[in-house]
Amino acid sequence: MRALKLYGTLLAVTAVPFGLFLGLPLAGLFALAGIGAGAVEGLLTGLGGGVVFGVLMALVLGTAQLFGVRGVPRGRSLSPRQERRVPVPGGPGLPDRVVSALRSLPADVTAADVATGRFVARRRASWKSWGEEVVVQLTGDPAHPTATVSSRPVLGTTLVDAGRGHRNVEHVVPALGG
Repeated sequence: MRALKLYGTLLAVTAVPFGLFLGLPLAGLFALAGIGAGAVEGLLTGLGGGVVFGVLMALVLGTAQLFGVRGVPRGRSLSPRQERRVPVPGGPGLPDRVVSALRSLPADVTAADVATGRFVARRRASWKSWGEEVVVQLTGDPAHPTATVSSRPVLGTTLVDAGRGHRNVEHVVPALGG
């Protein structure tokens, strides 16, 4: 079911815009040239091309995403936006463990606010994604805090990342002792 939802989403977000992008100019050209039914036929031709493009893109991008997230448990999302809450051992060394875990991704730590318990790191772009922002937020009792580890794509419209968001979270959680 998760795979079907992924393929359907990719089909919709690639086929419709491409079909309109192709169909609107074709509608004008067909109308001006008097081809067939004119604008209607041009629009339908463009939308048909959009569907073909959407199917190909859904198959390529969806399959790459499914291979990248092979280890994701059934109950979790396949989205590039990942989040996990875990209890972690507290103590004075916890902020250093968080910063060390983020740097080991590898990522550049852009914010480390011990007072609020918020630590932010940014991963660079690669062929899999345009980069991610990985955040660790510590809440609760300082002796027994809860860490919320999240990974979000830098580019908000990202639909696939070949499992990079999932791997970011799964890398940081054990390093915190969670």
